[in-house]
Amino acid sequence: MKRNYLLKKGLILCIVILVGASFSYTVSSIPAKTNLVTNKTILYENTALEVEIIEDFQANIRNIGSSAAVNIEWEIKFQAPFLFILPIKLNGNIDILQNQDVITIPPNPNIFIVGFGTLKQVVTVSADNANTVMDAEIIGFLFGTFIIIL
Repeated sequence: MKRNYLLKKGLILCIVILVGASFSYTVSSIPAKTNLVTNKTILYENTALEVEIIEDFQANIRNIGSSAAVNIEWEIKFQAPFLFILPIKLNGNIDILQNQDVITIPPNPNIFIVGFGTLKQVVTVSADNANTVMDAEIIGFLFGTFIIIL
């Protein structure tokens, strides 16, 4: 009798711990944008970014909103079935981009790519006061160190 009572209490305790842990994981995994200066959530109503992959491994970042985008972070990755690349990803930061302005991310002349298969470029851009945007495009076929541009 006492053993069954302890088993029930132990089972209830395990369930409470598991439910509490899964709830805290769910709540902590929800991303929130905050202003580092004021620690307040920023609204996205007036700022919107657009990213477009252009020729020669470049990308354009355009602010299509009605207010300036601040603390813009961009990242370029290359993907292929068999790929060796140095550096693995290219990234950078732009302090401010006024509305309707465009910035071109230049190609990196020091990149080394070896692999085989279709080569895909993925560009991701985010800002403190704008949603994250992404553009992906197959840019060519990789055969060793040779890239056949499409």
